[in-house]
Amino acid sequence: MDLGATDARILQAMVHFDMEVAGFDSRDGTTPKTRPVLCAAGGVLRGRPSADAVMRALNDVVTALASPPAR
Repeated sequence: MDLGATDARILQAMVHFDMEVAGFDSRDGTTPKTRPVLCAAGGVLRGRPSADAVMRALNDVVTALASPPAR
């Protein structure tokens, strides 16, 4: 995923993102828990999203990363 530089409010804090390339995988062979939210965020970022839409998509990714693994 190629990410352009931007500023966004995430979990009530302003965060600056430098231009970056991000990759996500699952080392243990299971489906990554973030896959659905990363796909949704990718869909949002393909267009010309509002700052609020970017904030919601990134908050969803952060929430998924912070959640405990499913058993």
